[in-house]
Amino acid sequence: MLRMLGTFMLEVAILVTQIIRYRITALFPSTLLVRVLFLFAFGNFYYAYGDPMLLVLMGIVGLGVIWTTGAYLADGRDKMVWPRN
Repeated sequence: MLRMLGTFMLEVAILVTQIIRYRITALFPSTLLVRVLFLFAFGNFYYAYGDPMLLVLMGIVGLGVIWTTGAYLADGRDKMVWPRN
């Protein structure tokens, strides 16, 4: 199970890297939502199976969530439009 999960995570990481690299900002919120769901799933798998590798995957995905959130917020500040008074 962990080999399949690791392969799937590698594929998702490549996709997210390309989304950030090409600055497809419309997909940033979707990637955040998907990775938060991954964190919940990994937590449930760890509770069920007790494999410490799942904690490592949670750390890696959590770091990606932090980085993507930072990129999303930084990009949003540049494009923020203030209403005229």
